[in-house]
Amino acid sequence: MSTVTIIDTHTHVVSHDRVAYPMQPPPDLARMGWFDEHPVDAVGLLEALDSGGVHGAVLVQAKGAYAYDNAYAADALGIDPARLVGASIIDMGSDDRVAQLEYWTTQRGMRGTRLFNIPPVMPRWLDDPSMAAVFDRCRDLGVRVALCIVADDVPRVRAVCDLAGDLPIALDHCGFIDLLGDTSALDALADVENLRLKITTTLLEPALHAGRDPREVLERLCEVFGVERLMWGSDFPQHHSEPYAEIVALGRYSCSRLSVSEQARFLGGTALELWPELAP
Repeated sequence: MSTVTIIDTHTHVVSHDRVAYPMQPPPDLARMGWFDEHPVDAVGLLEALDSGGVHGAVLVQAKGAYAYDNAYAADALGIDPARLVGASIIDMGSDDRVAQLEYWTTQRGMRGTRLFNIPPVMPRWLDDPSMAAVFDRCRDLGVRVALCIVADDVPRVRAVCDLAGDLPIALDHCGFIDLLGDTSALDALADVENLRLKITTTLLEPALHAGRDPREVLERLCEVFGVERLMWGSDFPQHHSEPYAEIVALGRYSCSRLSVSEQARFLGGTALELWPELAP
Protein backbone atom coordinates (compact mmCIF):
# COMPACT_ATOMS: atom_id res chain seq x y z
CA MET A 1 0.00 0.00 0.00
CA SER A 2 1.33 3.39 -1.01
CA THR A 3 2.27 5.81 1.74
CA VAL A 4 1.14 8.71 -0.45
CA THR A 5 -2.19 10.14 0.64
CA ILE A 6 -4.28 10.31 -2.53
CA ILE A 7 -7.23 12.69 -2.68
CA ASP A 8 -9.59 12.56 -5.64
CA THR A 9 -10.69 16.15 -6.20
CA HIS A 10 -13.34 15.41 -8.80
CA THR A 11 -15.96 12.71 -8.27
CA HIS A 12 -19.74 12.55 -8.64
CA VAL A 13 -22.44 10.48 -6.93
CA VAL A 14 -25.87 9.45 -8.17
CA SER A 15 -28.50 7.86 -5.96
CA HIS A 16 -30.20 4.61 -6.95
CA ASP A 17 -33.34 5.92 -5.23
CA ARG A 18 -34.89 8.05 -7.93
CA VAL A 19 -38.02 8.69 -5.93
CA ALA A 20 -36.20 10.35 -3.04
CA TYR A 21 -33.67 11.93 -5.41
CA PRO A 22 -35.30 12.36 -8.83
CA MET A 23 -33.15 12.99 -11.86
CA GLN A 24 -33.30 16.60 -13.03
CA PRO A 25 -31.02 16.73 -16.08
CA PRO A 26 -31.01 20.15 -17.73
CA PRO A 27 -32.02 19.83 -21.41
CA ASP A 28 -28.63 21.09 -22.52
CA LEU A 29 -26.79 18.41 -20.50
CA ALA A 30 -29.26 15.48 -20.60
CA ARG A 31 -27.59 14.01 -23.67
CA MET A 32 -24.54 13.11 -21.58
CA GLY A 33 -26.37 10.13 -20.09
CA TRP A 34 -23.53 8.83 -17.92
CA PHE A 35 -25.76 8.99 -14.84
CA ASP A 36 -28.02 6.37 -16.43
CA GLU A 37 -25.23 4.29 -17.93
CA HIS A 38 -23.08 4.02 -14.81
CA PRO A 39 -24.65 5.53 -11.69
CA VAL A 40 -22.50 5.20 -8.57
CA ASP A 41 -23.88 6.11 -5.15
CA ALA A 42 -21.88 7.16 -2.10
CA VAL A 43 -21.34 3.59 -0.89
CA GLY A 44 -20.20 2.55 -4.34
CA LEU A 45 -17.84 5.50 -4.53
CA LEU A 46 -16.21 4.58 -1.22
CA GLU A 47 -15.75 1.03 -2.50
CA ALA A 48 -14.14 2.47 -5.62
CA LEU A 49 -11.82 4.66 -3.55
CA ASP A 50 -10.74 1.59 -1.60
CA SER A 51 -10.05 -0.29 -4.83
CA GLY A 52 -7.67 2.44 -5.95
CA GLY A 53 -5.98 3.14 -2.64
CA VAL A 54 -7.53 6.62 -2.48
CA HIS A 55 -8.08 8.10 0.97
CA GLY A 56 -10.70 10.77 0.33
CA ALA A 57 -12.72 12.54 -2.32
CA VAL A 58 -14.53 15.73 -3.17
CA LEU A 59 -18.13 15.02 -4.20
CA VAL A 60 -18.67 17.56 -6.95
CA GLN A 61 -22.33 18.23 -7.67
CA ALA A 62 -23.33 16.59 -10.95
CA LYS A 63 -25.27 19.25 -12.80
CA GLY A 64 -26.00 16.83 -15.64
CA ALA A 65 -27.94 14.61 -13.24
CA TYR A 66 -29.47 16.97 -10.68
CA ALA A 67 -29.05 20.53 -11.98
CA TYR A 68 -29.01 22.84 -8.93
CA ASP A 69 -30.54 20.34 -6.51
CA ASN A 70 -27.55 19.36 -4.38
CA ALA A 71 -29.60 17.20 -1.99
CA TYR A 72 -28.07 13.82 -2.74
CA ALA A 73 -24.47 15.05 -2.76
CA ALA A 74 -25.13 16.78 0.56
CA ASP A 75 -26.78 13.74 2.13
CA ALA A 76 -24.06 11.44 0.81
CA LEU A 77 -21.44 13.21 2.91
CA GLY A 78 -22.90 11.58 6.01
CA ILE A 79 -21.89 8.12 4.78
CA ASP A 80 -18.27 8.83 5.73
CA PRO A 81 -17.60 12.48 6.64
CA ALA A 82 -13.95 11.75 7.36
CA ARG A 83 -13.37 10.80 3.72
CA LEU A 84 -15.92 12.84 1.79
CA VAL A 85 -16.44 16.57 1.31
CA GLY A 86 -18.88 18.26 -1.04
CA ALA A 87 -19.04 21.09 -3.57
CA SER A 88 -22.44 22.48 -4.52
CA ILE A 89 -23.61 24.16 -7.70
CA ILE A 90 -25.80 27.22 -7.34
CA ASP A 91 -27.65 29.16 -10.02
CA MET A 92 -25.35 32.07 -10.69
CA GLY A 93 -28.03 33.79 -12.76
CA SER A 94 -30.38 33.94 -9.79
CA ASP A 95 -30.99 37.00 -7.64
CA ASP A 96 -30.71 34.85 -4.51
CA ARG A 97 -27.41 33.17 -5.37
CA VAL A 98 -25.78 34.24 -2.10
CA ALA A 99 -28.73 32.85 -0.13
CA GLN A 100 -28.41 29.57 -2.05
CA LEU A 101 -24.71 29.46 -1.22
CA GLU A 102 -25.42 30.10 2.45
CA TYR A 103 -28.09 27.38 2.57
CA TRP A 104 -26.04 24.60 1.01
CA THR A 105 -23.03 25.57 3.09
CA THR A 106 -24.46 26.25 6.54
CA GLN A 107 -27.55 24.04 6.49
CA ARG A 108 -26.41 21.11 4.35
CA GLY A 109 -22.70 20.91 5.05
CA MET A 110 -21.30 21.47 1.56
CA ARG A 111 -18.03 23.26 2.21
CA GLY A 112 -17.26 23.94 -1.43
CA THR A 113 -19.08 25.34 -4.42
CA ARG A 114 -18.66 24.91 -8.15
CA LEU A 115 -19.25 28.05 -10.19
CA PHE A 116 -20.73 26.51 -13.32
CA ASN A 117 -20.98 28.31 -16.65
CA ILE A 118 -21.64 25.48 -19.12
CA PRO A 119 -23.57 26.53 -21.12
CA PRO A 120 -23.14 30.23 -20.33
CA VAL A 121 -25.59 31.44 -17.70
CA MET A 122 -27.40 34.70 -18.32
CA PRO A 123 -27.14 37.41 -17.27
CA ARG A 124 -23.38 37.33 -17.75
CA TRP A 125 -21.81 36.88 -14.33
CA LEU A 126 -18.45 35.21 -14.63
CA ASP A 127 -16.23 38.28 -14.45
CA ASP A 128 -18.89 40.79 -13.45
CA PRO A 129 -17.79 43.08 -10.59
CA SER A 130 -20.78 41.88 -8.55
CA MET A 131 -18.94 38.58 -8.10
CA ALA A 132 -16.67 40.25 -5.55
CA ALA A 133 -19.53 40.09 -3.04
CA VAL A 134 -20.04 36.38 -3.77
CA PHE A 135 -16.37 35.69 -3.20
CA ASP A 136 -16.41 37.73 0.00
CA ARG A 137 -19.22 35.52 1.31
CA CYS A 138 -17.32 32.41 0.27
CA ARG A 139 -14.34 33.66 2.25
CA ASP A 140 -16.52 34.41 5.29
CA LEU A 141 -18.06 30.93 5.19
CA GLY A 142 -14.81 29.09 4.44
CA VAL A 143 -16.17 27.86 1.11
CA ARG A 144 -13.69 26.32 -1.31
CA VAL A 145 -14.35 27.51 -4.87
CA ALA A 146 -14.05 25.69 -8.19
CA LEU A 147 -14.78 27.13 -11.61
CA CYS A 148 -16.27 25.05 -14.44
CA ILE A 149 -16.11 26.77 -17.81
CA VAL A 150 -15.45 26.04 -21.48
CA ALA A 151 -12.21 26.91 -23.22
CA ASP A 152 -13.62 30.11 -24.73
CA ASP A 153 -14.01 31.50 -21.20
CA VAL A 154 -10.44 30.76 -20.10
CA PRO A 155 -9.21 34.28 -20.99
CA ARG A 156 -11.71 35.63 -18.44
CA VAL A 157 -10.24 33.59 -15.58
CA ARG A 158 -7.71 36.28 -14.72
CA ALA A 159 -10.51 38.76 -14.02
CA VAL A 160 -12.37 36.13 -11.98
CA CYS A 161 -9.31 35.47 -9.84
CA ASP A 162 -8.73 39.19 -9.39
CA LEU A 163 -12.28 39.55 -8.06
CA ALA A 164 -11.63 36.63 -5.69
CA GLY A 165 -8.61 38.33 -4.14
CA ASP A 166 -6.66 35.85 -2.01
CA LEU A 167 -9.36 33.17 -2.29
CA PRO A 168 -8.01 30.12 -4.16
CA ILE A 169 -9.88 29.25 -7.35
CA ALA A 170 -9.63 25.69 -8.71
CA LEU A 171 -10.20 25.44 -12.47
CA ASP A 172 -12.09 22.25 -13.29
CA HIS A 173 -10.52 20.25 -16.14
CA CYS A 174 -8.14 23.17 -16.83
CA GLY A 175 -11.08 24.93 -18.47
CA PHE A 176 -11.32 22.14 -21.07
CA ILE A 177 -8.29 23.52 -22.87
CA ASP A 178 -6.86 21.03 -25.38
CA LEU A 179 -3.59 20.22 -23.66
CA LEU A 180 -2.32 18.52 -26.82
CA GLY A 181 -2.91 21.67 -28.87
CA ASP A 182 -2.74 25.41 -28.31
CA THR A 183 -2.46 26.03 -24.58
CA SER A 184 -1.54 29.71 -24.79
CA ALA A 185 -4.77 30.92 -23.15
CA LEU A 186 -4.11 28.69 -20.15
CA ASP A 187 -0.38 29.38 -20.04
CA ALA A 188 -1.11 33.11 -19.86
CA LEU A 189 -2.58 32.52 -16.38
CA ALA A 190 0.67 31.18 -14.91
CA ASP A 191 1.23 34.34 -12.86
CA VAL A 192 -2.27 34.28 -11.30
CA GLU A 193 -1.23 33.23 -7.82
CA ASN A 194 -4.61 32.14 -6.46
CA LEU A 195 -5.35 29.84 -9.42
CA ARG A 196 -5.19 26.05 -8.98
CA LEU A 197 -5.66 23.52 -11.78
CA LYS A 198 -7.53 20.22 -11.65
CA ILE A 199 -5.84 17.66 -13.88
CA THR A 200 -8.47 15.03 -14.60
CA THR A 201 -8.83 11.86 -16.61
CA THR A 202 -10.70 13.99 -19.13
CA LEU A 203 -7.36 15.66 -19.89
CA LEU A 204 -4.94 12.76 -19.47
CA GLU A 205 -6.68 10.00 -21.40
CA PRO A 206 -6.79 11.84 -24.75
CA ALA A 207 -3.00 11.76 -24.74
CA LEU A 208 -3.13 7.96 -24.74
CA HIS A 209 -5.69 7.92 -27.54
CA ALA A 210 -3.46 10.24 -29.58
CA GLY A 211 -0.42 8.03 -29.07
CA ARG A 212 1.14 10.58 -26.74
CA ASP A 213 2.50 10.18 -23.22
CA PRO A 214 0.30 11.67 -20.47
CA ARG A 215 3.45 12.18 -18.40
CA GLU A 216 4.52 14.82 -20.90
CA VAL A 217 1.16 16.59 -20.53
CA LEU A 218 1.52 16.83 -16.76
CA GLU A 219 5.22 17.64 -16.79
CA ARG A 220 4.62 20.57 -19.10
CA LEU A 221 1.95 21.94 -16.75
CA CYS A 222 4.41 21.54 -13.89
CA GLU A 223 6.94 23.62 -15.81
CA VAL A 224 4.43 26.40 -16.45
CA PHE A 225 2.46 26.47 -13.19
CA GLY A 226 4.51 24.47 -10.68
CA VAL A 227 3.34 21.18 -9.23
CA GLU A 228 2.23 22.95 -6.04
CA ARG A 229 -0.72 24.40 -7.97
CA LEU A 230 -1.85 21.15 -9.62
CA MET A 231 -4.13 18.44 -8.26
CA TRP A 232 -5.47 15.17 -9.58
CA GLY A 233 -9.09 14.22 -10.11
CA SER A 234 -10.73 11.18 -11.67
CA ASP A 235 -14.06 12.55 -12.99
CA PHE A 236 -15.52 9.19 -11.91
CA PRO A 237 -18.18 7.95 -12.61
CA GLN A 238 -18.85 10.45 -15.37
CA HIS A 239 -15.69 8.90 -16.74
CA HIS A 240 -16.27 5.15 -16.43
CA SER A 241 -14.75 3.46 -19.48
CA GLU A 242 -12.23 1.75 -17.17
CA PRO A 243 -12.49 0.46 -13.60
CA TYR A 244 -11.72 3.11 -11.01
CA ALA A 245 -8.44 1.46 -10.00
CA GLU A 246 -7.21 1.85 -13.59
CA ILE A 247 -8.22 5.52 -13.59
CA VAL A 248 -6.12 6.01 -10.45
CA ALA A 249 -3.26 4.13 -12.08
CA LEU A 250 -3.34 6.59 -14.98
CA GLY A 251 -3.12 9.47 -12.54
CA ARG A 252 -0.17 7.85 -10.81
CA TYR A 253 1.53 7.07 -14.11
CA SER A 254 1.15 10.64 -15.31
CA CYS A 255 3.28 11.89 -12.40
CA SER A 256 5.65 8.91 -12.21
CA ARG A 257 8.69 10.80 -13.53
CA LEU A 258 8.32 13.53 -10.92
CA SER A 259 10.19 13.35 -7.62
CA VAL A 260 8.55 11.45 -4.79
CA SER A 261 7.62 14.68 -3.05
CA GLU A 262 6.19 16.13 -6.26
CA GLN A 263 4.11 13.01 -6.83
CA ALA A 264 2.72 13.31 -3.31
CA ARG A 265 1.92 16.94 -3.97
CA PHE A 266 0.03 16.25 -7.20
CA LEU A 267 -1.87 13.22 -5.92
CA GLY A 268 -2.93 14.70 -2.61
CA GLY A 269 -0.86 17.53 -1.18
CA THR A 270 -2.39 20.41 -3.11
CA ALA A 271 -5.86 19.03 -2.45
CA LEU A 272 -5.18 18.79 1.27
CA GLU A 273 -4.16 22.44 1.37
CA LEU A 274 -7.65 23.29 0.13
CA TRP A 275 -9.43 20.52 2.04
CA PRO A 276 -7.43 19.89 5.25
CA GLU A 277 -10.42 18.11 6.79
CA LEU A 278 -9.64 15.16 4.49
CA ALA A 279 -6.25 14.55 6.11
CA PRO A 280 -5.98 10.99 7.48
